[in-house]
Amino acid sequence: MTRRTWRGVLRRLEAVLGAVLVNACGRAARADWAAANASPLNPWTGGCGRCHGRGMDMLRMHEIAEAGHRILNPFTEEKLMLLGEVCRLRPAQRQLDLACGKGEMLCRWADAFGIEGHGVDISEVFVPLARARAAELGVADRVTFELGEAAAAVRAMTGAATPAMTEPTPADTEATRSDIEAARAIVDAAHADIEAARADIEAAPAERRQYHQYDIASCIGATWIGGGLAGTVALMRPAVRDGGLLLLGEPYWAEDTPEEAYAALNMLGGEFATLEGTLDRIEAAGLELLEMVLADGDSWDRYVAEQWWTVSDWLRENAGSPDAPAMREYLETSRRTHLRYQRRYLGWGVFVCR
Repeated sequence: MTRRTWRGVLRRLEAVLGAVLVNACGRAARADWAAANASPLNPWTGGCGRCHGRGMDMLRMHEIAEAGHRILNPFTEEKLMLLGEVCRLRPAQRQLDLACGKGEMLCRWADAFGIEGHGVDISEVFVPLARARAAELGVADRVTFELGEAAAAVRAMTGAATPAMTEPTPADTEATRSDIEAARAIVDAAHADIEAARADIEAAPAERRQYHQYDIASCIGATWIGGGLAGTVALMRPAVRDGGLLLLGEPYWAEDTPEEAYAALNMLGGEFATLEGTLDRIEAAGLELLEMVLADGDSWDRYVAEQWWTVSDWLRENAGSPDAPAMREYLETSRRTHLRYQRRYLGWGVFVCR
């Protein structure tokens, strides 16, 4: 059995067991995410996260507005693949993607560049879609996806202290019984393969035995997981090998942004910096900026305007839903704030750092 094969066996096993472990606490994690994002200063960087939502679960808002998207940020497919090129990706490199959404970056890069990777996301809607996309592109043996809170997941990977999780309710426990039985069957079936791989594992170089030593760690448009850029960098660092890359997706302000733009987009002026100020923050976090790929007006339009059509269709089909007032408010607010302020004053890019 080759090293590639045993790695695939262990990753598939890890994905199954991880799904079982997070299933019972998934609802609690989702509630924690909603609570963290319910304040007026919403840390999300896109359209619907800026709507107060009339008390609506903000994650639910994402899932409705971005239902038609594969890339959940203001990047086109061309920019996504350009980012992979400027990262100088090579086959068998390993990437950890935090708040991975529908997993398009990992799946496309695995298909195009031969990388391997693992994604973590809080959405019970997005994670299954990420797994389906991996299967569609034929890369499910190289990329796995985990349902869970990204900060807790990376702390568990790197051995750092993890906050205590909410105890599962009896209903949650009962709901996981079938998953546990399915996992047990897969564990039994994989046992022989794992035993056969043991000799290869022992013979592998030391760096390959460190499963959580990634070549690349990414957090694209979700640095709220660490309380901002600096905290997210601190969270990601232990998962990346020496000399590895950190990819940070982050908004930035135009130099001439008026005060009313901050209020209209429901952000404080200091929440994000100018483009040069973002460089200052990256360097203050102890990183070197190597490359970057920035969104433009067209990629912003493709991201935001597609949400308008999606939400409009959803409202037609769900006019009586209790979520309809919040989604209607989002739609009306998003159109006007994007055209008046966001497209002109709020930049967005992925910064490639080391």
